[in-house]
Amino acid sequence: CVSREDLVEEVVSKRTRELLRGFFAPRQIIDSLRRQCEVRGLEVVEVSEENTSSVCPVCGQRVQRPYRGLVVCKKCGQFNADLSAAYNIMRNNTSVSLDRAVLKRLLNYPRTYIYLIKEQKWVEKKSLNKLK
Repeated sequence: CVSREDLVEEVVSKRTRELLRGFFAPRQIIDSLRRQCEVRGLEVVEVSEENTSSVCPVCGQRVQRPYRGLVVCKKCGQFNADLSAAYNIMRNNTSVSLDRAVLKRLLNYPRTYIYLIKEQKWVEKKSLNKLK
């Protein structure tokens, strides 16, 4: 099951929608994703992203957003906003959930992984120089 946030509703004003039409075609992206998933036997579920970045992924309480990219929960601490929202979308739309301690660690220490095509494996990106 592949969940995606509602990209079409994100753009509010007609003027903004017109400006973005040439750069960003949400329906084409969604249709392409749907076709690729069907080939692989996966289902695409369209979900709302509403309130996913304003709720703590650990305890469910409302969070503060002191600046873009950060959410702060008075009870659980601070987390990366994008990872927090992604986990909330997953939790709200699947049966997947993580232990609180594991979740806090993952949300506080995000890592970047890259896919090495020749080796056909994912590796943590610490430095591109080490991969050469």
